[in-house]
Amino acid sequence: MREYFVIDSSRSTPRGPDVYYECLKCGDIIPSIEEAGGPWTCSCRSIILDFDAFRATFKEPALVRGIRESGEVSS
Repeated sequence: MREYFVIDSSRSTPRGPDVYYECLKCGDIIPSIEEAGGPWTCSCRSIILDFDAFRATFKEPALVRGIRESGEVSS
């Protein structure tokens, strides 16, 4: 099941193996944790992830939404 959430720049950005960021400008979906081979930025560079510094930069936070995937299947 997919759950969407708003990115709140005043709080720490959620991350984990089930968390992704979707750029509503270019449509790319980026994993919140480092995966082999990337990507660590979206095509339009509105989302930039720096895993060495544990930092996420959202150039236009209003155009980014978080996605949390769960293994549960809704009926």
